[in-house]
Amino acid sequence: MDDKFALLDYVENKEQIPIAFKILKKAPDFIWDWYIKKFNPLLVERIDFDIAGGFSIKLPIERDEPKNIDLSVRKTIASFPQVKIVRALKNYSFENYDTIKVAHGNFLFAFLAMQIIKKFCSITNKKLELVEVFILDANQTITQILIDSIYPHVNYLSVITGQKDFYLQKQHDIFIDNGLNLQLLNYNKSLMANADIIINTGIENNFAYAIKSKAIYFDLSGINSIADIKIKRPDIFAIDNFNLYYSEKLIDIVLLEMIFYCAFNDFKKIFNGQYNSNLFSSVSNKINNSNIKISSFQNSFKDLLEATA
Repeated sequence: MDDKFALLDYVENKEQIPIAFKILKKAPDFIWDWYIKKFNPLLVERIDFDIAGGFSIKLPIERDEPKNIDLSVRKTIASFPQVKIVRALKNYSFENYDTIKVAHGNFLFAFLAMQIIKKFCSITNKKLELVEVFILDANQTITQILIDSIYPHVNYLSVITGQKDFYLQKQHDIFIDNGLNLQLLNYNKSLMANADIIINTGIENNFAYAIKSKAIYFDLSGINSIADIKIKRPDIFAIDNFNLYYSEKLIDIVLLEMIFYCAFNDFKKIFNGQYNSNLFSSVSNKINNSNIKISSFQNSFKDLLEATA
């Protein structure tokens, strides 16, 4: 059985719930609740790509009143045993599911990081060899992908980490490979002032005012509010998601990450915590051959530059 992905969401209103007997929608609340809990009527749509498929599933629950959410999700997962990865669902955690992974787009972003850096250089007329990139380390697998994606192309790469020993061998290997001195630094808010590009893999942000103007801040933490950062610092480019073109379709990075998880076993291994240079090379080749392009990054950053000129 091929692995599938699922986009789980809530219905927008009660009328969207597929009920065979319309009269039930006018029934007393206790009868309605009993029916929903017992039968869990789902609004399901197939989603198919060349390399993988999945489902868009709307739970019979309204976003503003997510009662009985745990029961509904558990019944849904039991009904779709082929689903192995889902998009994060607001107001619900999948941490108690051993067989279900949650996609945030972070792993795929790490493999695409150089596309962003090169666009940044082309838009700002900065030379790639002069750009300073900082990785804030809270997820070792994603940090390793970022390092391996970026280090052959830049002269200034720093990792802010509380686990320096973990990266010492990689620091040594990189120096032997191309002479780059990968900096391993303790966290200090003032260091943010040196960075042209900051990629945060999970440190809670309290340094928005320390970032220099017209820098890029990409947040992979899931715990920081990009909206708050933009309010505090309208002169920096802060994002936590973006859309891509894949197979001539506009697609968001989380959905594409789920597709790759289902289609490519080596990507699945990395997502599940395995990591080595062979896996990195295998997945990088797959992604490079997929002809993925970032859709909206360039115009958004040009708007920022014009607004702060």
